[in-house]
Amino acid sequence: SLVTERTIIVAISHASNVLGQIRNMKEAAQAVRRHSKRALIVVDGVATMPHIHCAGVFEWVDFFAVSCHKTFGPHLGAIFCRRPETDGDLLRSWLPPLELEVGTVNYEACEGVVGSVDYLKEWCGRCSGPEEPVTVQRCYHLIRQIEARLCRQLMRGLEESSQVHILKNRPRKRKENC
Repeated sequence: SLVTERTIIVAISHASNVLGQIRNMKEAAQAVRRHSKRALIVVDGVATMPHIHCAGVFEWVDFFAVSCHKTFGPHLGAIFCRRPETDGDLLRSWLPPLELEVGTVNYEACEGVVGSVDYLKEWCGRCSGPEEPVTVQRCYHLIRQIEARLCRQLMRGLEESSQVHILKNRPRKRKENC
């Protein structure tokens, strides 16, 4: 195993833009924890964020990194931290002596993130019936429906082309909990 009791950090990409693969973070985290109880699990969620509501991931991993521009927001990154005991002491124990600080906050970009959530809710409200509550989860559900329709249309077009040979086309069921 690449992960041992001495492992401090495990970094995992949540999804692949190239392969369209979305990793199950619960299974990945459990595999890491079997070999190292102390390892911090850091997930790159940039490719996942526009497609899946990932709140469930925080139950399993320590850090989840995203880029807001993937969801109609500004070029602003964010890292979500789950465990309060990961306040930097572990990181400071193996980094050279330095102070960790966020620097100057980009207030305009932060307001842009709020605006992107408002945009998604406005769009979702137009696509939903008036009886349905507009939630972030509902927005992601509608996005997945549109993506599935576009994917079916693409696959039909590719299957009809004499210039394309599809090697593997196996439908996958995407889990809601990431």
